[in-house]
Order: sequence, then C-alpha cells, then structure tokens
Amino acid sequence: MSQTDDFLRKDNPFPSSPVVQLGSFADAVRMGTRRPKRYPTIVTAELARLRRQVAEYLERPGPGGDLGRAVALVGDFGVGKTHMAREVTAAIRADASIPLWVINQPALDLVVVYRNRMVSLRHETEARIAFERVVSAYYANVVVELLTGPDAADLHIGPQHKAVIAGLSDGTFDPRKVIQAFGIDKELMHRHLREHLRVAVDHRRFAVALALLLEGDFKREVWDWLTAAEPSQALRERGIDGPIDSTEAVFDALCVFSFLQGRVGQRYVLVIDALETVLSWPQRERSEFMNGFEKLVNTYVNQDGLLVMCIQPEPWSRMPQGLHERVLQLWPTGLDGPETARLVSGYLRVGGFRPGTGAADPGHEDHTDPSDFDTTEAPTRDDTEEVLVTPFTPEAVAAVAELSNGVPREVLKVCRQAWQLTRDALAVQAAAAVTPADGATGPPPEAAPVVDVAQVHAAVRQMYEQRADADVLRTVERALAQGQWRRESRPPELGDPAPPGTREVAYWVRVGAGAVLGVLPAASVLEPYDVERIGRVTRAAHRAFPRGECEILVVANGYVSRAMRDRIAETTRTSPVVVTDTGFAERLDHAVDVLARRLEAAQRESTLDQVRARLGRVTEQQSGTLERIEHLDARLERLALAPVRTDGGPGSAGDGGGAALPQTVRRLFTEAVDALDRLMGEPVDLRRSLGVDATGMAPPDGRPQRVTFTAPQFQAIGVTTLVRMLIRTFRDSVGDWLATVADGGADPTEEERNSLFVLCRSFEITVEVLPEIRPDTLPPGPDALDRGTREVRSTQVAEMLSTLAERVQAAVLASVTNGRNGGGEPSAAVR
Repeated sequence: MSQTDDFLRKDNPFPSSPVVQLGSFADAVRMGTRRPKRYPTIVTAELARLRRQVAEYLERPGPGGDLGRAVALVGDFGVGKTHMAREVTAAIRADASIPLWVINQPALDLVVVYRNRMVSLRHETEARIAFERVVSAYYANVVVELLTGPDAADLHIGPQHKAVIAGLSDGTFDPRKVIQAFGIDKELMHRHLREHLRVAVDHRRFAVALALLLEGDFKREVWDWLTAAEPSQALRERGIDGPIDSTEAVFDALCVFSFLQGRVGQRYVLVIDALETVLSWPQRERSEFMNGFEKLVNTYVNQDGLLVMCIQPEPWSRMPQGLHERVLQLWPTGLDGPETARLVSGYLRVGGFRPGTGAADPGHEDHTDPSDFDTTEAPTRDDTEEVLVTPFTPEAVAAVAELSNGVPREVLKVCRQAWQLTRDALAVQAAAAVTPADGATGPPPEAAPVVDVAQVHAAVRQMYEQRADADVLRTVERALAQGQWRRESRPPELGDPAPPGTREVAYWVRVGAGAVLGVLPAASVLEPYDVERIGRVTRAAHRAFPRGECEILVVANGYVSRAMRDRIAETTRTSPVVVTDTGFAERLDHAVDVLARRLEAAQRESTLDQVRARLGRVTEQQSGTLERIEHLDARLERLALAPVRTDGGPGSAGDGGGAALPQTVRRLFTEAVDALDRLMGEPVDLRRSLGVDATGMAPPDGRPQRVTFTAPQFQAIGVTTLVRMLIRTFRDSVGDWLATVADGGADPTEEERNSLFVLCRSFEITVEVLPEIRPDTLPPGPDALDRGTREVRSTQVAEMLSTLAERVQAAVLASVTNGRNGGGEPSAAVR
C-alpha cells in the first residue's frame, strides 16, 4: 500500500473542535477504572511551574505552614489555561483520598450547581463516607480540646482521661460514643463547635447540622439540608431556620467544608474554569459572588487547601485587589516554534502516523480518538535533534506557529484545515489516475503526501475569509455614516488621473480642510508580498499629501497575525482593523475617530509651523536689515572722522581697497572688516584723553593728563590691528593673483591653483594661532557696547575669520571660471 493510500485511509489526526473542558462538580465522582481522556501535552515553562506547585502541595508530609495556596491561570482564549487545569485534576484524581471539586464555568444560579454536587456526593457511598469521616475527625478534635480545656475538671473523666484523648486523636475512639459514655453535655459541645466554625462563617446553623450529622436519628435530615432542601421541623427547632438557597449561603457551605478538611489535615482541591463569566452577571449577583469567592480563597489559603482558577487578563485586572495579593499568578502564553512542532508531532503520533515517514502506524489501526492519548515527547531526528513533523514540512510548521501567534487552539485548527485540503487534493489526483477505458487504476503518485506552506496559507484563508467583501464594505459605510464623516469619491489632491496605487482605496473621508483618511480593504495578510502591496498604496497616497495630512486605514477581511499587524502598522502608521476580531464594527468606528483626531491635530500643527516659519523669515529679514544699517552707520562714522589723504596711502582717495576684485570676493572682505569694526564699536577719542576737545582747546582749568592702557587692552588693540593688516594683505594678494591669472587668458593652471591654495591656507593657519579677542579687554569708546553684545559680535568675528579663506578661495575660482565661460561676473582685471 502506498503512502498516499495510507494518508487517505486515516482520519484527520487533529481535533475538529480543539476545546478542552474540565467538566462540572460531578467530575469529582470517580466511577469505573477508565482514565479521563487527555490530549498531547507540551510542557511549557508555566506548565512546569504549575506542576511544581501541585507537587509541593501533594508531597508535603502534613498540614501547616504555607501549604495552602491559590493559583490563577491568566491568559487569552486558546493559550492552554484549561489544558493546564486538567493537569491539576489529573494529578489529584491519581489519589482517590483527596476531595476534588471542579466548576467548568460559574453559573448564575450557583445554588443549582451546589445542589447537584452535593446530591452526587450523597449518593456516592465512598465519597459520602469520606465526608462524614472528616466531620467525625473534626468533632473528635473539638472533644479533645474540651477535655484539655478549663472545663475538663467538670467532666469527671477520671483515670481514663489520657487514654480517651489519645484514642480521639488517633481516630480509634468515636467522639459520639465518648460524649455518650461520659455524659458530656451536647449543648456544651455545640457551643465549642460554633466557636470554631465562627472562623469560617458567622452563624450557628452549620455547627448544629454537623453535630447532628453524626447522630443516626438526624443524619438523613441533615443530608437533605446540605443538599439545599428545606430544613425539617426537627432542624428548625434546633436553630436551622432556612435552606441553603443563595449565593452567600453556598459560599458559607464551601468555606465550612474547606475549614473542616483543613483542620483535620485533609488535602482538598477546587478548580474553577472561565471565572471571567462572573463579570458579565448583573451587579447584585456579581457582587454576591465576588464577596463570597474572596472569602473562599482566603479560607483555602489559610486552611491548607488548593484552589486553581482560570481567567482572562482583562477580567483579572478587574478582580478585587485582595485576590491579587493572595493568589499566585501564572501567565501561559503562546508556543514558540519548537514547541509548536512538538505539538503537531504529538497529534500525528496519537492519530496513528509515524512522523518522519508520513505513513500510517500499523499499531494504531483502531482509529482511536486522539484525545485518548497523552504525548509529551515528540520523535526527533537523532543526528540533528529536529522534531519530525512529516507530512508537514518544517517551513509549514514555522508558518503555522507565526500565523497562529503560537496559540495552541489556533495551531490545531490551522493544521486540521491544511491536512484536509491536502487530503482533498490527493483524493482528486487519485480519482484522476483511474483509466477511463477499463476502470483500472494507474500507478500511485510517487511523491509522498506533503503539507506545505501553500496549503497552510490556503487553509488560513478558507478559515477566516468567511464574510463577503460587499458585507464588509457595508459595515464600513455604516460606521462612516454613523460618525457623520464626509466621504469623497477621490480627493482632488491626487490629481487626474489618480496614481494607480490609490485606486484600491475604497473610501476617502475628508477631515477638516486639507486632510483625508483612506479606507483600504484587504484580504488575509499572510506574506511579505501582502504587506508590500499595502505599502505601495500607502506611499502613493502620502506622496499626494507631502505634509503628512493623509492616513490609510487597512480593513482586513481575513486573518492577520500579530507579526503582520506590526508590519502593517510600521508601513501605514496605523494599526489595521480585522473583520474576524471581536467587536469589529466598534473597533472600526473607534479607529476612524482616532485617526480623524490625529489628522485634525496634524492640520493645526501644520498651520502653526507655517506661522512659525513665516515669523522666522520676517525676523531674519529684520535682523539682516539692522545689520546692514549698523554696517552703513559704522562706515559713515569712519568716513566722517577719517582725514582725507593726498599721498596715495591707505585711506586716501587713491586707495582702491580691493576695487580690482570681483564683487562676490570683495563683499567677503568687506563683511570681515565690518564685523571687526562692529566688535570694536566707536574708536577711542585720544584727543579727549590728551585734555583737549575737537577744536584743540583745553578747558579753562584743564591740566595735563596721561593716556593709560592695561596689558590686556594693549593685546586686544594689537591683535585687532594685526587682523586688519592681515585681511588687507590677504585682499591685496588675492587681487594680485587675479591679475596674474587674467594675463594668461586661459583657465588657471594647476600651478596657479596651488598658489591660490597656499595663499588662502596661509591666512587660515595664521588666524588660527592668533590670541582670542576678548570683548571684556577692549578699550571702551564714548558709546561703549554692553558685555552681551560684544560677546555675540566676538563670536561672529571668530566664525567669520575661521571660514574666510575657504570662502574666498571658492568665490575666486568661481569668478574666474564663470567669467571665461560667459556667465557670472568677471573680475575687474579680466574686464
């Protein structure tokens, strides 16, 4: 038989409904010898922690200390909380002496659940005897306490006192017979019993009921009352005035039972699944349950019990703070890649397949339900320790792990669907192999059955793309209509024709005056190509709105894994809305509202940016105008004060001052000198320092005086004078270079360019080593500048001088090149 025939003959090894249930209170009743059904188990870190907690609880030699504990398994749907809780129930069921109560899901009518459990307990002989034995042991402890207490002398036990106490303590004496033999007052016993039970519940009827339970005349009536029936007249006469008919009364009973078992050293366990359902109850019922449940948790922790609960993260955050403080929290998460492979391999084994061959296992011809097996170790390839998952390819299992986010329930659903698609394809191939002439079958396919990545993707699409695209678009339209959003067929900013990528956007929503929101429908996003398609549309839309006043919202009618959601958000700057998510319509409306507010805020910020930019330009223009006015004012004052020379020296009318330079080059030198002049301010009037005024006349009482300068002032004046001389020399040398190059009539040679470099670089390295011109050392003029202004101008001079050579060199070469190419402004020497 071929591998394909084996594949087609076997059932799908993955469950059709991968949902685990704990059962109900009745699960505690053990009937028959067949063990409960179990699924393949992958030992994750959190499962290992839970197992250690249960093992520590079961292996402790005796009660006391911190034996009692409550554990909360907190996680989303499908991560394996219930499966982990089943681990607890399986460990407890291995020891028939430990009472186990299981609540599959809290019911609004908790009394009915309690009644069913107690009826089962009453009718199961071993369970009923075990319960009565606990009551008897606790009753014996109360008698021992009475015999060793201050009232012991009044009981007149006699020389048998120690023997009676020893017999009660080790369980060999019946407390009822001891009470009867020594004539101990029953009311005294009931009073002691009530005082003990007051720790658990603050009333007396359970004390009376438990005392009467050990008396044959009242046992049936007490059991009737414990199963939530109306109390008999005899019980009413003894203070039991009402039935256990409320949530509060049920929790009182559970607290009493746990208190009794804890006090006699009996381990006991309660497991509750789906605790979050309580939060959906009406307010009054929810409050009653939570009050009683918190009290029950405290009793289990204090009285050496074990309580395990399963709940989702968001409801857990709404639980009372007291529970968070008393409960150990375990947070199961999704499986990683290797754990996912072991899970797939485990189901293949229990389904009768030999991973690694893709063939059926002859040892599993009975088509046993996979849930009858428990697999924790997956087969591996010895040389590589790779988990064998054939007929799945390793790449297919990796895709399953990523697309399912490692959630076991999703892993199993995808694997089942992919398996079924592969099986259907093989069945079609097998049917096509039949020869039409004589009905004989052709040779079977040589290749072994393979479940690859393509089948996994096809399975995911088939599972999650259930709603018609038109239905999804109608939901989008309703959300936009309810929000009163203004829709457009196509924003004019896109142009005509619109960019091809933007044509896939189904709806455009106008937000404010200049912003738009595009709604882009998409199918399942499974591969990088799907994300790239969304990216092309997004980039095309953003190019039409360069100031960021456009957002693209992806509405996925299918499946999008957590990793793909992150990639879409990175591409579009928005998180996608997925049709298969719970509350899709509400999520869509909320997403549109949030993105609209973001666009409105962006528009306001854009307007403010424009205002700030315009104010900045105006400020720069004003600053430039003020600087030019200061330059002009300084030059006019220098011209007004400078004497006119006729000897042709500097300052004379014949001083060209760089007139042979191109205007762009001459401007650089002028700006440098002007910056230095602004730093110096009004020059010192030495005539006034010599004791005369502008007319050369001294005051009537004038006396001779000496002009004095400090050493730093001398240095500052000297450095300033040297810088002026260097700038003038640099300027004149540049003019000489230009004249020389102009005589050649061609572009500068390499030697000429090098000469210009030597000239400019020499000026630059000379300026670098000059002492700093400190503003506070400059001699003040008649209109001295303040310190802050001089510091600013000193910085401007330093920056101007440090870059002057580089800027001059570039401007000179540009002027020579442009002048000879017919563009720009040629130098005066060239002209």
